[in-house]
Amino acid sequence: MTRLLCVLIFVLIPFAGLCFSQNIRATTEDGRVVTLKKDGTWQFLKKSSSSVPNTRGAYQKSDSATAVYKAKNDKIAIWYDPSKWHQKKSDNSSKPLFEHKDGDVDVMFLAERFAMDIDALKEMAITNAQAAAPDTKVTYEEKRLVNGKNILCMKMEGTIQTIHFIYYGYYYSGKEGTVQLLAYTSNNLFPEYESDLTEFLNGLVIN
Repeated sequence: MTRLLCVLIFVLIPFAGLCFSQNIRATTEDGRVVTLKKDGTWQFLKKSSSSVPNTRGAYQKSDSATAVYKAKNDKIAIWYDPSKWHQKKSDNSSKPLFEHKDGDVDVMFLAERFAMDIDALKEMAITNAQAAAPDTKVTYEEKRLVNGKNILCMKMEGTIQTIHFIYYGYYYSGKEGTVQLLAYTSNNLFPEYESDLTEFLNGLVIN
């Protein structure tokens, strides 16, 4: 299991820089979306006819989430259950890792100060994952209201070095910045930990 987590951490590192070597999207002051190309040119983006479904109800942090990690001048907090999770030691304090007590599941937190179009964030997340695992595909997505903020929930599955993995994450972008809270483990273990992972993700509080 350690091998899997090390591989997935390596794949996730590019998410922190949001892959600026590739095309990115931005929103103009009048609300139109443009694609900024790496060659310095740009073009208006046609809106997709597809839509991400909204979930019913709202998600709140658990009462058992009594430990907290704060970032970005306390504008963003992650509340978690210390009996299930602990923060791992890391050489990079800007990309904290959290590990489940069983050692089979990790969660990475990534945040940037700038805001961007949420569709662009989604596209970059998919593109970065596919760069390492070409067969990566989105298997589930919906918009969730989490602690008062609209969040994109997305699951991606793929294969790296014969290992079948799943990313389960929350994605947000707004005036507070861009946030990605990403859990990852093997496909066969995901059903066992899905409840704990959802509880952890729901500890994301953006002020």
